[in-house]
Amino acid sequence: MTAVAAVVVSYNPVVDELAAFIDELDKQFSTVIVVDNSDDPDIKATLLQRFSDGPCVLVPLSSNQGVGMAQNRGIETAFSAGADFVVTFDQDSRIGEGYVRTLLDAFVHASLEHTVAAVGPRPVDAATGENYVNVSEGATRKVSTLMSSGMLISKMAYEMVGPMDTSLFIDLVDWEWCFRARKKGFVVMLEPSVVLFHRLGESHTSTVIGAIGEPLPFRHYYAFRNYLLLVRMGYVPLLWKLKYLVINLGKLTLYPLFMSEGLLRLRYMLAGIRDGLQGRRGPLL
Repeated sequence: MTAVAAVVVSYNPVVDELAAFIDELDKQFSTVIVVDNSDDPDIKATLLQRFSDGPCVLVPLSSNQGVGMAQNRGIETAFSAGADFVVTFDQDSRIGEGYVRTLLDAFVHASLEHTVAAVGPRPVDAATGENYVNVSEGATRKVSTLMSSGMLISKMAYEMVGPMDTSLFIDLVDWEWCFRARKKGFVVMLEPSVVLFHRLGESHTSTVIGAIGEPLPFRHYYAFRNYLLLVRMGYVPLLWKLKYLVINLGKLTLYPLFMSEGLLRLRYMLAGIRDGLQGRRGPLL
């Protein structure tokens, strides 16, 4: 029987909400592993008390070590315990019935024609009900990248592609891994019939181009810095680099004007550009 583990990365979660999500995952996965990046000592203590005896395997980190590090710890814990596949999740994602079975079936079917690294769902904004990506119902299809939350990865692919790039810390960690997988001859697939409900940003703001998710201001630092770090990577497609150059120029212009704390957001963007040009990696200090 194929063993599929869930790996959830948490950061200062609402504990009751995380517990409800774990219960939801426990119905479909052989194992649920929670890697906790929290830096709030009270939340860390509550998680240890709440989950020390199950229903999940809790892996507490000493501090916030970034998404990539937490995912690697959880994935490697899962594979060491005998899992054949993992599905990585953010703490604010939600799934429906048959999620794992359908993704696994899509992986097996696609593997008849391709060397598959990962299969992901159709992500939907939990607040608006809108698709994150421009897809509708239809057949499983090859894509350039997948969002890490909800992505099913095989043990073989992880071992051949390598772990997540911990130096990116937050943002574009999943896309860099997908680009690296494609460089090594794998494909990544999206299964539109499987839906992942996910929260994009802390709130939504109306702009001239429609409603957009409004992240915490510091996230702009990583988005801009890591874009510039990926630009230097030869296996990242030129078309993606050009596309996101235009997108980021638009964000640099529009976000400070239309989002709350616009000046602070601009400062983080400019700091990200500075550090990206200098090749700086790791957490923002």
